[in-house]
Amino acid sequence: MKFIFRYFWLMVCTLPMAECVAQQANQSIDIDQEIVQYGQSFSNAGLFIHFDKTTYTNSETIWFSAYLTKADSAHVALHHTLSIALFDDVTNKVNLSGQFAFENGLCAGSLSLPDTIASGAYHIIGYTNLLDSNGQPKNIFRQAINIKTIVVENFKATLALVDTDRADSLRISLNIEEETKRKSNYNINIKVGNLPDRPLKSSKTGQNVISIARGQITPQHPVLIATIKNQNEIKRLQLKLPAIEKDSLKIRFYPEGGNLSANNLNTVGWEAKSINGEPAMVKGILLEDNKVLDTIQTLSSGMNKFRMLPKAGKNYTFQLIQGNLAVYANVTYQLPPAINHIVAMNVSKAVVDDTIKIQVRSNGVRKMRLLLHNYRSVYADVPLLTTAIGRTIKIGLADVPRGVFALTLLDSIGRPESERLFFSHYNQEDKIIVNADKAVYHTKETVQLKLNLSKYFKDTNTGIVSVACVQQNRLQSALTQDIQSFHYLSDELGDMPTDHSGRGFRNVSYIEDILLVKGWRKYSWTDMLKTSDPGSSSYTSAEFKGKVTRFGKKLKRAVKLSVLRGNNYSVIETDNSGKFILTHQDLRIEQGKKVVLNVNESNKENYQINIENPYIKLNESLNTVIESHSGGMSILQVSNDVQGLAGFEKTNMLKEVVIKAQREGNIFSPTGHTEKEGRNRCGDYLCVTWCLNCPFSGHTWKTYIPEKGKTYMRHIVSDNRIIQNIPLIYQGCELETNKHSALTINGINYSSEKYSLDEAELSMPAPAYSSTLLWSPLEIVTAGQDKELKFFTGDITGTFQIIVQGISDNSLLYETKTFTVAKK
Repeated sequence: MKFIFRYFWLMVCTLPMAECVAQQANQSIDIDQEIVQYGQSFSNAGLFIHFDKTTYTNSETIWFSAYLTKADSAHVALHHTLSIALFDDVTNKVNLSGQFAFENGLCAGSLSLPDTIASGAYHIIGYTNLLDSNGQPKNIFRQAINIKTIVVENFKATLALVDTDRADSLRISLNIEEETKRKSNYNINIKVGNLPDRPLKSSKTGQNVISIARGQITPQHPVLIATIKNQNEIKRLQLKLPAIEKDSLKIRFYPEGGNLSANNLNTVGWEAKSINGEPAMVKGILLEDNKVLDTIQTLSSGMNKFRMLPKAGKNYTFQLIQGNLAVYANVTYQLPPAINHIVAMNVSKAVVDDTIKIQVRSNGVRKMRLLLHNYRSVYADVPLLTTAIGRTIKIGLADVPRGVFALTLLDSIGRPESERLFFSHYNQEDKIIVNADKAVYHTKETVQLKLNLSKYFKDTNTGIVSVACVQQNRLQSALTQDIQSFHYLSDELGDMPTDHSGRGFRNVSYIEDILLVKGWRKYSWTDMLKTSDPGSSSYTSAEFKGKVTRFGKKLKRAVKLSVLRGNNYSVIETDNSGKFILTHQDLRIEQGKKVVLNVNESNKENYQINIENPYIKLNESLNTVIESHSGGMSILQVSNDVQGLAGFEKTNMLKEVVIKAQREGNIFSPTGHTEKEGRNRCGDYLCVTWCLNCPFSGHTWKTYIPEKGKTYMRHIVSDNRIIQNIPLIYQGCELETNKHSALTINGINYSSEKYSLDEAELSMPAPAYSSTLLWSPLEIVTAGQDKELKFFTGDITGTFQIIVQGISDNSLLYETKTFTVAKK
């Protein structure tokens, strides 16, 4: 993607003066250098990861593709590895992880969820191999997800608040109902916030009461977690506890420009949210020296704005008149004081295309400078005089890139006084057009999809997009991220409040509120002036380090190692002490296969190889920043019913699926087979259709280890379709016969695997309950030409959504489309 930063000629219009003058952007060398240097210290590659959905079930595959949206051609090759880790929000432990290969700023891969994974809230954290001066990842992307169960449960557990009136404690009921009258024993553990787990003795009636002292509930972690175990079945419930501390509601006021300008009309943005960052709808009164001025309220986003004419020396406060008045009745929220001699700024429209207009007014004549910049580059430096009459300045944006920028007013000696954000060229973008051949399909019917790159820029030729088609109830609006909102807003300004209209980046009024309220959260002039070390932008790269020992002791001479990566073979050499480094090229391998290292010496069994994966330690360092998300978390009652999926998806998943059927060309796992679950050291496996190294991820939710000398089927595939099945005698895995002389490790995976329901799955006797109908990563689209994709619906009915996002030569691409699946 192109990002061309150029200085430009601007048109300045001042009112009431009826004249326009053209002048070249006047650069202030000291300020420019400070901003450029500061921007370098905060530079990032804009890592964005597109996941196919936000709600998964046990045994499903998490599909993803990754883009570096801000890395230029000179630096994109430095990012060669993407690390992905799935963190449990309760334990902060890593459940799954892997490393995947970047190429030209693009990456694709998948993680397979085990059938034993507990339902609940999780986070996926992705980051590249580049580390900052503290050894931490420079580019991090976080995605919250929920994992639910499709297993029919033997018991139902419900957490509910009993009462909240007690001054010293809360009482919560935990009721357990069994599907059968087994009268089983249950092991129950209770956890509140960050406190250690404590056991709870289960009542014989199944009705339990939990008492929690008020002092144990903190605004930062107001969550009760109950873990219920019965034999091999584990249920985990999370109940949000009501906030009880008066500082648990955060209300802040943001005067336009940064300060209230006395005796001038000011626009004030404000934001209300809970201590854990959730938007809050509140209503209250604005007071001047305890006299009511106005009644104001926030929107569903937790934000809004109002106008006021403040006076110096007056005290401005806000009090709630709606909400939990028992807690907040005597709480007042302070507005900043009105200041004389501060310039009042007003940008009536901050989301613009080619021109930005700013009004400035001061209590007297003042000599100032107006900078247009983005804390990385300066695009205009305009001297001006402000007056009590006021003036309007118009700046043409012909050569300013698309995105968020700041207008900063500096006083006569270069100190920042006021600042306002705006978004340039909002409507100027390439677009991806998505068309399906129908609005309603029957089950197991073909869907014909066409993608077309509609270019705004003349030099746009191609784009690269990932396409997902998933059941709509698997996409939670509070958790879903799109590449445009991420690149232009959250990656620049920090976490965004949820837009409950579901339009996000397409909602202009939402962006207007964001630009008024959020400000440059990642950047500040104070920090900029402190950033004087050019080395602050330095980086290192994570490395796989290894060591060879002999009889457990340090080597005295160098040895050579062979590195086998599928069909690729290379040789590396240790130093005299046995130490070596594996490059990312040494580890690059097709996903699903293993990298094998072997010592090229006689008496190989006397040598041992050890590898240190740097991403394991990096994952451990990142688990301290995980915060449990509240998607689907109730404040009154929660049951493990909400952790399951209803309808066609809720099937009785047995621990062992044996289909007593066999027909030519489609052999299922035979009864009485001796193959064990898993994969061997070479990575070979049988899927649930008894195919050797099956290429379809939908068939690999359970795998078995093939046995040497037995005959299995091998799929011959073209365009994600089976065109032939060939019987093959398995020759075995060489690594199994010489386990001591070789080390098998997970490599850096590359994959461009597509997924859709195939004809073999649709012909199976079991229903095709797949919530993801299509995953097609890194598809190339050409301007003016249709890109055609074909896939099938399954047996799940209802609404499905197509999500297409990626990049073109000049823009970020994002579009959605819905259709309905009905029974035949």
